[in-house]
Amino acid sequence: SGSVFKVLLDYYKCGVMKCPAHISVTDLKEACEYFLIPFHTETVKCYDLSILLHELSNDGARTVFDAFVETAIIPSMAKSAQLGERECHIVVLTDEDALNWDIEHPPMMGEEFVEIVR
Repeated sequence: SGSVFKVLLDYYKCGVMKCPAHISVTDLKEACEYFLIPFHTETVKCYDLSILLHELSNDGARTVFDAFVETAIIPSMAKSAQLGERECHIVVLTDEDALNWDIEHPPMMGEEFVEIVR
């Protein structure tokens, strides 16, 4: 929208974007990504710091998950593919999730190979 673009122009004028209350921080973040403008605490000032920190936290969580996928999930999938497997079932659990089975007795999946990635 025009009001978001006006805030983006502030970045080029003063190096800082001041996000007013009537503009969604999520919309501003998406616009920054589109125009390749850095979105962090040094470039964005918000009327409600918690909203800005929430967006930055989402970015951090995404980065951690992407790293997990690259280091743990993709290698396991590649290993299965190299063994000739045509299917790979992956279930991602949080630390709070409870499992009702152990490594010796995994749930029936119709597969002879189960691997646990930590």
